[in-house]
Amino acid sequence: MRYLYSLLAIMAVLCACTRNRNDRGGIVIREASGIARIGNKLFIVGDDADGKYFEIGLKEREGPIIPIDPRKVREVNMPHAEVARDLEGIDDLADGRMAILSEQLHCLIARESLESPYYTIIAEYDKSLTEFGHRGLEGLAVKKLVNNKSRIAVLWEGGYPILHDVPLELQKRMDHFALKPVVVVHDIQDGGIAEDVFYPLHHFLLNVPKPDGEEPLAQRFRATALVWHQLDNGEEGFIVLLSSENAPPQNSGVSREYKIKILQRFDLQGDPVGNPLSINEMGREAFKKIGNEILEGLSPQMTQHIKNITSLLNEGNWENINWEGLDWFEEGKSLITIYDKKPIDPPFALIIELPEEWH
Repeated sequence: MRYLYSLLAIMAVLCACTRNRNDRGGIVIREASGIARIGNKLFIVGDDADGKYFEIGLKEREGPIIPIDPRKVREVNMPHAEVARDLEGIDDLADGRMAILSEQLHCLIARESLESPYYTIIAEYDKSLTEFGHRGLEGLAVKKLVNNKSRIAVLWEGGYPILHDVPLELQKRMDHFALKPVVVVHDIQDGGIAEDVFYPLHHFLLNVPKPDGEEPLAQRFRATALVWHQLDNGEEGFIVLLSSENAPPQNSGVSREYKIKILQRFDLQGDPVGNPLSINEMGREAFKKIGNEILEGLSPQMTQHIKNITSLLNEGNWENINWEGLDWFEEGKSLITIYDKKPIDPPFALIIELPEEWH
């Protein structure tokens, strides 16, 4: 922990922040990976935007799609945390600080205090939660408790490891075997750092469903984001965003596919609760409702992007669309996630209305 503090401080001086600007002067958030709604703003982090996050104002809601127009995005740098890389989650703590999850550093970053402009590590996670086979920490959810205490949940994604990122000897043993996601729950006190991450309140596997067939050709789920959710029995649990893929061996004649995207409720033992919801089906319905009032006032780049996605939908090519991040849009009623299939495209957010039985 002390070494990482020093590294962040040194690299803050040495590193220069880069901007993902398009030719019209707007900021394109490349590889968006985490999203949070706080008040009348959306906050977003991206895989390749080191040491920074982004915000965009929300106008009065007009439909299920929120275009992240590059001209309206504001970039927020994090002094002393410029080396915080591969950012995957963002949320606000109960004490008012913004918390950002770094997959590469396997830690949580926030300002030292509300009065300080400087960022530091507030929770460093066990080495079992580091990246393995390009699989690592993907999700962050914060539950606000009394006395400005925050209950933190972080999500290790699981799924098929990418074998060329696994040590050679282990490659022979993994044999394209899908791993279960892991959730770790711990607390952070008002203005403090986590001192008990290695002895968390909860540390459990998610018993994700197995959609079809045998590994490695079968679709298997990785978990990409989560939110706290009160289950039907009154107990705390989570809604988790799951995305499936296969992992065909080279020269197998089978292509890698990313087919199923669902929301699934889980209890604190990691067991699924009830039936899942298909995000792809909800996305199809959302795009059918796009009207001129949504497109009006957008940049030409964003308008063309929406039209391109609509064309994909008309062709029935929805399976390989990628959803990242998850947060409540309206607590207990609707969720928000973000799409970012190609790094050259600006992302958009999708509002997911939950069925009555999920409220």
